[in-house]
Amino acid sequence: MKTKKGKEFKGWTRFFFVLSCIAFSVLIVSFFSPVLIFLVGLFSTIGWGFFIVFGSILTLGLMWIPDETKEFNQGWIDFNDRLFNSSDATQQFVFGIIPYISFSALGIFLISWLFIIVGLNKDKTHKKFYFSHMITMIVLSAICIPFAIMSLVMYYTK
Repeated sequence: MKTKKGKEFKGWTRFFFVLSCIAFSVLIVSFFSPVLIFLVGLFSTIGWGFFIVFGSILTLGLMWIPDETKEFNQGWIDFNDRLFNSSDATQQFVFGIIPYISFSALGIFLISWLFIIVGLNKDKTHKKFYFSHMITMIVLSAICIPFAIMSLVMYYTK
């Protein structure tokens, strides 16, 4: 009976640990999503510049004669503009939901910590399992909690 109880507790610990990892990822991605979109736009703009420079050099400027090239060039410029504009829209969207994401992540982290601590004390057969999860949770918590607090402070002071 004791091993079955330990396995069930270990399963729930693993479940909440995976949820904590997902919550960590969602919090970090939501915090940095405007920056990530901006970086994609920046790399796309740099790629467009290389295309223009090297395309003009390799074709001796003949690529500018067809109308299709002009349309393609304008389409790429419009795409880059939309990327930079979506960065602002994403920031506004994320700013509205960041308290929910932060509170959810902190709650999941708390539940996961409770399962790890209780499991470490109750289930003596899986100590290495709980220690490895505890070390990982220390690292995730050290990164996640400051981001959650900072995002909440930014939301409530703005």
